[in-house]
Parts: sequence; structure tokens; C-alpha cells
Amino acid sequence: MSIILGYLCLLCFCMLLVKALTRKMHLKKADVFFMRVHKYISAALLVIWVLHIIFVFPVLMAHNIGVLITGVLTAATMLLLIVLCHTITQDKRLNLQVHRGLSVVMVLGIIGHMVTYFVD
Repeated sequence: MSIILGYLCLLCFCMLLVKALTRKMHLKKADVFFMRVHKYISAALLVIWVLHIIFVFPVLMAHNIGVLITGVLTAATMLLLIVLCHTITQDKRLNLQVHRGLSVVMVLGIIGHMVTYFVD
């Protein structure tokens, strides 16, 4: 069950990344759509992520320590992203820069998490 929840987290994250691509590719209608559903997909990601942690806990020691480290790094980055983007300032430009930077760190964490999981 934990692997299915992990893939659902990945799916949600990819749907959130599509928002950046639609903006860069100047796809106005798609960009507006993904901006409208961004908060809902983020909320779904958060709920699925918590369930993923709950279901993976019993088998945690069966995996390489790298899987745990990259998972914790990704989780901490996601929580930091949520907290900072809602509390930093009213400066939208600064919020967007922090949001993008933490999203890049999350991408790297997710890639590392998947690589260490499959190498294990």
C-alpha cells in the first residue's frame, strides 16, 4: 500500500510541476486551470504524503538508510515550502523565488528517494 501512496504523491507532484510548464510554454488556458486546482492538488499531496508515511513506517527498517534520508529531506522541504510561502512576507516576488527554490530541492529529493529505493 505504501508504494501505491508513494506513486500517488509523485503523480500529485507532477501535476503541480505542470503548472510551471504551462506558464513557460504560454498555454494560457492550461495555466489558468492548473493555477485554479493548485491548492487542491497540494492539499491532496499533503494528505497522501501523511498516509504514505503511516503505511511505510512498519517496513521502514527493511530499506536502505538512503531511502529514509531522502524521504525525510523531501518531507522537510515540503513542510518548509508550505510554512514559508504562507508566512514570509507580502512580497509576492520573494515568495515565488522561495517557492521555486524549494520546489527544485523537492524534485532533487524525490529523484534521490526513488533512485535509492530502486537501487535498494
